[in-house]
Amino acid sequence: MLENGCQTDPLRRRSLLLYAAWAVFFLALFAFTSAVAWNWQEQIHERAVHRQDLAAEESLHRMSDLLGIMLQIHARNLLPFVVAGKQYWPAQLPRYERVHPYTEHLACTRFQETLPFPLTGCLSGHGMPGMSCQIGTPKTLADGDLHIPMQVQDSTTGRSCSATLRFSGLSTRQSEQFFLYAGHTALASWQNGAWGAAVAEPKHWLQRSHPVQGTPLEMRVFWQNTLNATARQTLLRMRSGTAILLVLELIFALASLLWLYRYDMDLRFRWAQEQMRALMLRNVSKTRLLRSLVELSVHVTQAHGAYIAEPDATRRFLRITAICGIREEIHNALRQLPLNLDEGVSPWGQLFPTLAFHRKERTDRYRPHVSGAWSKVCAEYPALRGLREVIVWPILYSVNHDPAGVFSLEIRRWQRWLFGQQLIAHWDLILNDLRRHLQSQHEQAEKERLQHFDTLTGLPTRRHFLTLAEEVLQSAQPCWLGILDLDHFNELNTIYGDQDTDHCLAEIATQIQSALPSEAIIGRVGGDEFALLLCQEKNTPALASPKIARAIGSAGKKVLCTNLSGSLGWAHFPNDDNSIGKLFHHANEALAQAKRNGRDDWQLYAGPVRERAQRRLHVNHHFANALQDGEIHFFLQGKGDLQTRRITGVELLARWITPDGRRIGPGRFMPYVEENQHLIRLLGRHALAEAARLRAKTASLGLENWSLSVNIGARHFLAPEFIDDLKEICPDGRGLILELTETAQVLGSRPARPIMESCHELGYQLSMDDFGTGYSSLLSIARLPFDEIKLDQGFVRQFRSDIASFSIAGAARLLSHLSHIRLIAEGIASPAELRLWQQLGGRYVQGYLLAPALPENAFFTWHGTLMPQLLHPEPVVPLQDLNWLWELMQSHQPSKRRRNR
Repeated sequence: MLENGCQTDPLRRRSLLLYAAWAVFFLALFAFTSAVAWNWQEQIHERAVHRQDLAAEESLHRMSDLLGIMLQIHARNLLPFVVAGKQYWPAQLPRYERVHPYTEHLACTRFQETLPFPLTGCLSGHGMPGMSCQIGTPKTLADGDLHIPMQVQDSTTGRSCSATLRFSGLSTRQSEQFFLYAGHTALASWQNGAWGAAVAEPKHWLQRSHPVQGTPLEMRVFWQNTLNATARQTLLRMRSGTAILLVLELIFALASLLWLYRYDMDLRFRWAQEQMRALMLRNVSKTRLLRSLVELSVHVTQAHGAYIAEPDATRRFLRITAICGIREEIHNALRQLPLNLDEGVSPWGQLFPTLAFHRKERTDRYRPHVSGAWSKVCAEYPALRGLREVIVWPILYSVNHDPAGVFSLEIRRWQRWLFGQQLIAHWDLILNDLRRHLQSQHEQAEKERLQHFDTLTGLPTRRHFLTLAEEVLQSAQPCWLGILDLDHFNELNTIYGDQDTDHCLAEIATQIQSALPSEAIIGRVGGDEFALLLCQEKNTPALASPKIARAIGSAGKKVLCTNLSGSLGWAHFPNDDNSIGKLFHHANEALAQAKRNGRDDWQLYAGPVRERAQRRLHVNHHFANALQDGEIHFFLQGKGDLQTRRITGVELLARWITPDGRRIGPGRFMPYVEENQHLIRLLGRHALAEAARLRAKTASLGLENWSLSVNIGARHFLAPEFIDDLKEICPDGRGLILELTETAQVLGSRPARPIMESCHELGYQLSMDDFGTGYSSLLSIARLPFDEIKLDQGFVRQFRSDIASFSIAGAARLLSHLSHIRLIAEGIASPAELRLWQQLGGRYVQGYLLAPALPENAFFTWHGTLMPQLLHPEPVVPLQDLNWLWELMQSHQPSKRRRNR
């Protein structure tokens, strides 16, 4: 089930509220419509019944009043015959019967029967006392009239006159029946427009009664509570309209229910999409993301079933990795479904995932490449038409790669019919979001892989190697960290090209991995530099280094057909340090020593290597503070002119004296200062300031002709800020000589000449220090504007024994003579060296024979006694006789050796 299934409760409650609101609204609408229609029908029915009642009562009143009026009228019409007597009857009786067709049997005689019903009020207003009116019992005959005998009698004369009144009634509705009662006895009944004998009263009919005026008779009317045709038609129209309205409301209700369902499903899809996006933002695992997709599809969007299938290792089958069904049997059936990636053997229902995987597009039975075949299959197997809709999407990282899997969705047929493309569009959006997220994850994983592993060799990168090494070092087991650098690999890269050397690097990585144990960690930490971590006691550098050397040689011969070697430096954990960063630094120190030893070697971080590294660390940490605290002093060593036998200048030599009086020799800190561009600049600025001060002091002592030499490191000299430093500290360089150390860097640098010319413009002179070491070239010296050349003291000491050094000294003398460049011999420590230098034509000297480097006060105290007094100056040998001088020196050496013995 969904891990966030609790969040579906608000969704379910919202859906229930929507449907409940819909049901309440339309039930209320139906009830309101029915109530209003019923009320209107009741009103119409009541009005129709009321009109019937009124009509019946009106007919009753008209009938009874007409009968009473006719009795009164005809009773008054008989009065003249009673008063006139018999003499009036013969002539009037026929006329009366013609004038009044409603009377018959007119006679001026007494009725034979007794007249029980008096007729009152018939003679009122005539002023004839003694007159009375009576009626007899009404009778009905076949003619349909009501025959009522009546008589008028004069009680004083005894005369009477009688007649029969024929009462045919009025035109009434057929639904009405009238009865004439005398007390409780029904005398006659009127129905269907005629009077007849009294019949049984209708049961359950409405009735009204009204007395006949002037008589003891009573007229009753009976009618059914039924509507007339007009009322029935009105009610029928009303009911038809109500039915139509209810049908329209039902249609509207169904349409709104459909809209509400679509709206609810749209909300569900949007909620599912939001949930998927929330999971993507949380960067959950791919497995959990795919499982959430199928669960959301079933439990939230009410699909029938869904599953995710991914290709197996052989890429011949799709393996279901996430599945969800609305019922357990569907779940089990889908899980057992075999999915073959071969289109030729995939049965229908299982072909859709295969097609979606290969075509990289959504697949269902409506797709053009499926619909035709599906129609043929359904024609052969009609049962397939009733299957549920199956839609399959490929899960793509990108269009250029095979899908990571397929997402298959099984929905009900009516859902596809109800939603159409809208339903597909929703899942398209969700799958598109999933595709972008998986692509982003894939790119991120690839980026992390590229960050952690080298693309060429597949080895961990420097950062990842350090991370892996730190994890191993946490176990506190002894380890060896090695740094391997291939010898002269840049030259090979220039010769063979990038492609071949890259192939060689990959082969070297493979060979080293094969040579070392599987638990060893190997990383590529530079272009041609590798790092190794060995964590077993038997994997010592003494055993591993030859294996690595053989692996490198084998790879070089296999790929480049050349001999290839490497230099190795090793540091031990925990003896050398506990930090991987410092171990890395220590191994690099050992590697540097292996390179200084001539390469194709391996060294441990121990002994001299450790001491050298510790000195470098001490210098880098404390030298800047030592300058600031005044611990760096400049001792002075004089430079003499053999021709004038005077001191012509001094050289400022740096000395480090700690606060406790301990002296640190220049050989123990100057090499490391010269390596550090920041420190060498600080020292150079300090030396320039001291030179400017001493120049002022020598001028005050009357030694204004002296020159002051200041050592400037190559890194400071070639720095863009160097000329600015000169202009800031000592813009007037007269009397100051800049001695350039590490001349190989200066001679091989293109911008050296403009800097030297700028120095000359400021009044400085330039000296090439330590000539005869490194890669100094006479041609380079001749082309650069040097004012002075200083032969290295080690070079001077080899004059007597090394023909090459002797020859170079002679060439330097010739260059000095032709170019007018001062040539100074450093390190002259014995009279023999001085004598030889004189014979070579040397003029300027510096060394212990004059004086060692002295503090400032001591030097200025004793500078007048420093120049040696040569009792027997040696003649200068001409340049063309240098060969004779060399042979002369060689002839004296054996006898000297014999005397030494």
